[in-house]
Amino acid sequence: MTSVTIRLSGANALQLYIANKNYSSWSLRPWLLMSTLDIPFEEVLVPFGGQTASHAFQRIDGLWQQGLHAYGGPFLAGEQFSAVDAFYAPLAR
Repeated sequence: MTSVTIRLSGANALQLYIANKNYSSWSLRPWLLMSTLDIPFEEVLVPFGGQTASHAFQRIDGLWQQGLHAYGGPFLAGEQFSAVDAFYAPLAR
């Protein structure tokens, strides 16, 4: 088995934004992977609804709009549906 060492601290620390591990496999999957591989990360809870979630969704929408603008749409990375659309679409749209 290959060993991977990741050392990040302060502003470079990985942050994993989680809505609800009990009801969202999108939140559970990266948490489970990172925990299993002993990758250090900060877990940031963003409950559905509320001001924090609204800010997070605005940030995701901004990233989405930036991708559409940069690649001309109609999909995030250009004219054809790609993996990036599959990953972002369930979260942002």
